[in-house]
Amino acid sequence: MSQRIPPLFRRAPALLFRPISCKGSKNIVPKPALIADLEQRYKALEDEIAAALVHTPTNDLMIVALKRRLLQLRDEIFRLRYEEDVEDERRPKDHH
Repeated sequence: MSQRIPPLFRRAPALLFRPISCKGSKNIVPKPALIADLEQRYKALEDEIAAALVHTPTNDLMIVALKRRLLQLRDEIFRLRYEEDVEDERRPKDHH
């Protein structure tokens, strides 16, 4: 007998599964705005995982995929913050 997939998971939200970064893109998003967007996606994904765990029976493969995506988002947020910190340190200081 196959598991029923809750309606919430029949179609994955495009917002959560679009590419994380677009290096070389002409549409460059400032890092603070990109980090804020990623944090929103992270929160939405956390909420989706919480909702999935409430449903009985849960689709374990879907939960694993969502948690993996959550980790990818977290890593991307940390990477962007690190790059931003490094850029700030390299930027010449104004000594007036």
